[in-house]
Amino acid sequence: MKKYPFSITILVYFIFINNCICQCDLKEFEYIGYVEFTSQQQFDGFMQRYSNCDSIKFDLILSGYQSQDPIRNLIACNDFKYVKGVYIIEAPLSNLNGIGRIKKIDTLGLRISNLENLLSLDSIDTIGSLSFEFNNNIRDLKQFARFNIINSLELVGSGDLIGFKVERPNFALHIFENHNQNDFTHILGNVPANLTLSIIGASNFSFDGLEQLQFLQDLVINGCSEISLKGVQGIKEIGNLVIGDSDFKESFHDYNFNSLVNVNGQLNFYKLDQLYKLSDLLPNIKNVGFGVSLFRNDNLHNVFILEGMNLPQEEFNLEHDIRFFDEPNFRLSVWNNPALENCSIEYFCTIINHYPDEVRIENNGVEGCNLNQLKGWCQTVSFEEINTADMIIYPNPTDSYIYLYGNRNYDIDLYSMNGDKVLDKDNVQVIDLSLFSSGQYLMRVAINGMVYWRRINKI
Repeated sequence: MKKYPFSITILVYFIFINNCICQCDLKEFEYIGYVEFTSQQQFDGFMQRYSNCDSIKFDLILSGYQSQDPIRNLIACNDFKYVKGVYIIEAPLSNLNGIGRIKKIDTLGLRISNLENLLSLDSIDTIGSLSFEFNNNIRDLKQFARFNIINSLELVGSGDLIGFKVERPNFALHIFENHNQNDFTHILGNVPANLTLSIIGASNFSFDGLEQLQFLQDLVINGCSEISLKGVQGIKEIGNLVIGDSDFKESFHDYNFNSLVNVNGQLNFYKLDQLYKLSDLLPNIKNVGFGVSLFRNDNLHNVFILEGMNLPQEEFNLEHDIRFFDEPNFRLSVWNNPALENCSIEYFCTIINHYPDEVRIENNGVEGCNLNQLKGWCQTVSFEEINTADMIIYPNPTDSYIYLYGNRNYDIDLYSMNGDKVLDKDNVQVIDLSLFSSGQYLMRVAINGMVYWRRINKI
């Protein structure tokens, strides 16, 4: 048997190690977080050099439309099991042939004006998040049928949103700058159990097709025009609800969240000129989990619906697994609402008492609707049970009469949960509610310089 010199054996060993191991040393790129290719030579060379790697734990960015050697194909792409992110920005690609050799991509971003089809994406097993910008060649997504491989889809530009068949229970759809008359009648063939929706900068959009939906993980509407809320009437529970800087086709009296009871995360309305009463948009809201923000709503004059809400608790037993915004406590923010008529309500006082460092109330139209003056008002009222040795209110609930047993007559004001005064009686011990509609009311009673409030349930 022929023996080789020891030095040659060592040399062969190091060549073997260099080819098999060192060729997949990607720590430098992982530390930076990405590698950018501006030419076909760079892309092909990288793929050849690291052909032994089975995963890429950083982002691949393909750009350089004006390069002398622009990236015109992805054929050299390796058989990766996993790539953290692929972003293709204005590279002159007409197709994505080659990218289908990757089995899993966390984030895929496509901004390619020459792209003619998405067919190669069908070969990928899983895409965590797909961001796609419509172009003149691709105006709809019918050719890409396998949306079941995607957890999150971001669509930019005006195109026809047709033919999604989502099979994953958790799915996020983000729509940006879409000005076609789209709705959800043909978008989601199968509405997932936990759906997140963001509609940003769109117009002529509606929620038709979601009538059977009862739960949304999150809903964000921002910077939109001529939006219709038709289709959201069946939603009973939302994780986070954020609507702002948008105008709507119909008034909130016509289409609103009339079934919505629970916002398990945050409720945020801002710059909504069509919002006059909070109850117009949320007539049956009962619970908000982690915060209420109302700001820069020029015509908002009534937030009395908050008075009928349950107060926030330290712990929540929720039916759904909600992804909350990262907030430490419940937050209340009411500012720059110049038409606001009354903010002296139990709900605000309770939040101020429990979370004094998480409250911002200022620059609202009604005199006294800032935090310092509201704190003073909260000290002069009581929202505890009125029943004392001096006065007992009975019965509650009632189907007709309310009796105030005590050693005097009382001045009584009764308010609907919309904030409208529906009864004003002076020097009485009994009030008749037999002709009033069933529901909750707030009764105001002044005793010995203190103002007491009591919820009355009319049955």
